[in-house]
Amino acid sequence: LKEVPKRSVDLVARYGGEEFAAVLPHTDQDAAKILAEKMRQAVADLRIKHAHSTVADHISLSLGVATTVPTLESIPQSLIEAADRHLYEAKRTGRNCVISNQVTL
Repeated sequence: LKEVPKRSVDLVARYGGEEFAAVLPHTDQDAAKILAEKMRQAVADLRIKHAHSTVADHISLSLGVATTVPTLESIPQSLIEAADRHLYEAKRTGRNCVISNQVTL
């Protein structure tokens, strides 16, 4: 996952048990969605067996993308909550996909 973003300012890190976060400064919604899709495809291309899954034979990614232009009134937690909502929407709608929306904080 960390190999997909190419800029030195981009950060991909584990965020909880099976979750990761990508912080992509100065990246608009369209570019963030493209990068998320590249991450999803990079993992799919590895074809890593998922022996204990009842959902799929191989590991896949469901991604929730949230972007914003911060203001002085912005609450960072709102961006995280929006990304989390999109993640769970991706899981509900069939998994192995990207859900993205611009967020107003």
